[in-house]
Amino acid sequence: MNPLLKLDNKIFTLINGSHNTALDFMMYWISDKWVWIPYYLLLLYVLIKVLKKRLIYLSLLIAAVILVSDQISVYIKFYIQRLRPCHDPALADNIHLVNNSCGGQYGFLSSHASNTMALVILLMLIVPSKYNWLKASLIVYVCLVGYSRIYLAAHFPGDVLAGWVLGAIIGIPAAFIWNKFYPVKLKSA
Repeated sequence: MNPLLKLDNKIFTLINGSHNTALDFMMYWISDKWVWIPYYLLLLYVLIKVLKKRLIYLSLLIAAVILVSDQISVYIKFYIQRLRPCHDPALADNIHLVNNSCGGQYGFLSSHASNTMALVILLMLIVPSKYNWLKASLIVYVCLVGYSRIYLAAHFPGDVLAGWVLGAIIGIPAAFIWNKFYPVKLKSA
């Protein structure tokens, strides 16, 4: 077996194998997109404060970035066809599933990781440094979602890392375009 795949399996087994009832509940919850609505509302509040009427344009850009990220990640999944850990027969006896939930057959690369990273990178590069607390929360958000996908046996760590790379590749140029046409200008105090 390829040394990188061996390492990927080993890290996956370590994370997925460190389960308990409290973590099961928390990781299942973290992976659910609807649970993040209060956080998205906080982001919306800050973005309204910073961007005002330009928020409509950013909303369209965010929708486009997530759509592109999602579609590319799905295409890559079906092109590569790497089984999710929960569907891998070699791991079947050693996997801990939460709520018997697994997802589709293929996992490389993680759409959750790609979509969240595209959003996070875009926002981190356009939100002013005055909101560093928000940027820190975005980093925590993307890491929690990525970790939860591994914990839940939906992805190997390499699937999440590749998803993050794809998300960054999509988020960086989107932020560059935004900053070129709609730079955020803060009023001096």
